[in-house]
Amino acid sequence: PEPVSAPAEAGEAPVSLSDGALPSPASWRAGRRPVPALRQDLEGLGETLFAFMRDESSAVLTHLNALKDARSPADAIRLQVNEMQRAADASLTCWSELARRATRMVAQR
Repeated sequence: PEPVSAPAEAGEAPVSLSDGALPSPASWRAGRRPVPALRQDLEGLGETLFAFMRDESSAVLTHLNALKDARSPADAIRLQVNEMQRAADASLTCWSELARRATRMVAQR
């Protein structure tokens, strides 16, 4: 079956759908040119931030599930204290990695 565009609303331009298959992500990466060192470092900064946000999002959900199962206020307080210590450690680790990469970028210039 051929893809069909949805009818355009009044005042909207019609959307044309691609008639070909999209290339796989592996072919995208294979076709990339060599990346200069500065760009690699910038990508590394983005990857570090993305990993931090992904890991912290997962940690928040895990923490909320643990809080849900707390049996007493003392358990909830203990969980909160442990989570704050873990979050502080994770953020310091992320910031130190970002600072290390930024320092290397400045040194290369």
